[in-house]
Amino acid sequence: MADRVLVPWRQNLDNAPPGMRVSVFDGEGDPPGDLSDVAFYVVPYGRTQRVDLIERMPGLRAVQVLTAGYEKVLDVLPDETTLCNGRGLHDASTAEHTLALMLAAQRDLPRWAVDQETHRWEPYYTRSLADARVLIVGYGSIGAAVEERLLPFETEVVRLARRARSEQDVHGIDSLHRLLPETDIVVLVAPHTAETEG
Repeated sequence: MADRVLVPWRQNLDNAPPGMRVSVFDGEGDPPGDLSDVAFYVVPYGRTQRVDLIERMPGLRAVQVLTAGYEKVLDVLPDETTLCNGRGLHDASTAEHTLALMLAAQRDLPRWAVDQETHRWEPYYTRSLADARVLIVGYGSIGAAVEERLLPFETEVVRLARRARSEQDVHGIDSLHRLLPETDIVVLVAPHTAETEG
């Protein structure tokens, strides 16, 4: 019997090459039958990342997560199994979300929303993104997308990654404690690993 591919969405069936055995499992309920013939597993996206099923796939050769982060898979990934992450898939949406949260915090939007609900119209001063110094910790593809959206707001962006990259003006992690006191806003987009914990 041929190897099987397990994908999270029914529309993935339309893109499968002819003759490929494909099953759909969205992460809810029980998976479709015996998983011992699954060679390629696309982990369901969202709250139901069923990485616990990997141990039931002895023939597994590749795992695709649909997130940039892959830390949830590392403890259960068998040796010799290829792990692919979704680097780049969520750069724009994550950067937009980050910018929205920064604007909400700087402009104190939660307070304005409460004031609107209570019909209170008392002006007060808030902070601006203009002239703010923003430190991006974990400068990769998401960090670059955040920076691209911040620059029109007249911010100063400081880049930090695991290793310094002088050609891109990226500081190494050893500069973190020196840079923090000079920073107005910190954006943390580093992967969640034992190294970054805490």
